[in-house]
Amino acid sequence: LRPVRGSAAQLAALRARGAWLKFLGANDCYVYMHLLTHEYTGIRPEDYVDDAAAEAAAEEDDPTNGLPTVAPAEVPAAVQGIVDGGRKTALLLDPSEAGIMRDFYSMKGVLCDLSPLSLSLSAQRKAKVRPKAIMENARSSIVRALKGGDTLALYLGGITKDKINVLEKLCKKPFGGPKVFPTQIFSRSGKALMARGIGKLVLEDLYTDEDKSAAGTCEFDDEFQVVVISTLTPKEYEDNLSECIPLEKLEAIYVCNDD
Repeated sequence: LRPVRGSAAQLAALRARGAWLKFLGANDCYVYMHLLTHEYTGIRPEDYVDDAAAEAAAEEDDPTNGLPTVAPAEVPAAVQGIVDGGRKTALLLDPSEAGIMRDFYSMKGVLCDLSPLSLSLSAQRKAKVRPKAIMENARSSIVRALKGGDTLALYLGGITKDKINVLEKLCKKPFGGPKVFPTQIFSRSGKALMARGIGKLVLEDLYTDEDKSAAGTCEFDDEFQVVVISTLTPKEYEDNLSECIPLEKLEAIYVCNDD
């Protein structure tokens, strides 16, 4: 293409309406061509817009990090959609200072608060945190939600893999394990607890004699479901929770309260 001819004013008007195209020319050097004036130059024009850089900047400024975003009032419907899908468990990212999701599920479900375990050992001693009591509360909370057909909310707070590895510490003996905090709690919105293991349902290991019915059975309601709540942001959660909880079994949602 030959450069378009015209007065300085005409060419300036064309440049303002058009854009520069960047491509690799001879000797592996970039060349810029204006789409309307057909001018060529090997020097980056001042008005050249780098689309890739603009997109990267937009992504950098995006607090959602590309995740689905819902308002607090929309969370139950979003969670139910994941439950109905039958494959994943909802991971609610709620970095709000108000702890909206924590408070919601403490009223509308059974809250299992694991967040004190993110404290250092010295901080746990100072706050009189008893890990064994937290794990027993976790077990009993799971059983209570199973019996009532409720939503069990596993509240991680600011837990990260550097503070405590949930899969390695909570889901395995001697601290946890199948009779306290089985890995199936994260699978298929917790429905995997109702699957049959070796000769019995997975959930049966969680029930003590006191939890069982008068007939000695482990009663449960199949409306039971699980959500996981973290206070990490969409940009933080993957690096900090990978290998800590099974992210491949979870579907992250960013809970954004604009009020």
